[in-house]
Amino acid sequence: MCAAQELPYHSRFQVVCDGTPAWATDARGAVYRFDGIVFSRRRLRDRTFHLVPSWQTPPYGWLHPSECPCGVWGSAPLPAPAGHPARAPAGPPAPAPSRAA
Repeated sequence: MCAAQELPYHSRFQVVCDGTPAWATDARGAVYRFDGIVFSRRRLRDRTFHLVPSWQTPPYGWLHPSECPCGVWGSAPLPAPAGHPARAPAGPPAPAPSRAA
C-alpha cells in the first residue's frame, strides 16, 4: 500500500476539527474511518463497518483519503457504516440544516 515515511499523519483531534473524511489502522490491522461526523471500525470477520465511540479509535495515525500517495483511498468512496448514508472521500462537509423559527 503506501510507504509510511511519506504519509502526513494526523491526530484524532485534528480530523474531528477538520470535519473531513479520514482513516487509520491499529496495531491489530483493524481499519477505522471518520466520515466527517461519526467514527466506525471495520470488523475483520465480516468486513463491514460499525459505529464506535471516538475514544475507541486510534488517537494518532489518521490520514485524509486525498493525502494517500497510492491514490486508492482518494479515488473510491468510503463505505458507509450500518444505518448511515455513504459519503464522498473528500470535500467540505455538507452545511448544517437551518433551524428557522
